[in-house]
Amino acid sequence: MMYIIYRGYRGFFVILPAVFREVYRQLEESDLVMDAYGDEEEEVENGGEVGEKKPLRLRTRITTSILSSILTMSYVVSGGIRVL
Repeated sequence: MMYIIYRGYRGFFVILPAVFREVYRQLEESDLVMDAYGDEEEEVENGGEVGEKKPLRLRTRITTSILSSILTMSYVVSGGIRVL
């Protein structure tokens, strides 16, 4: 029983945050991911280029976190149902 508790703790509080950090790092480095909430016309008007590297906006990070959490919870619930 202690082993199961340890694995649950390690999964949620050690591995899962590391996975989220890695996903954010890859999003920051990727050229393929665009900021869905950014206004390209506004950037061009202000003198910035559209292809210019900028950090992800807070709204994009929050959306990514929420969607990742929903996906993770669906995996947890489906795994819990299979165990029971």
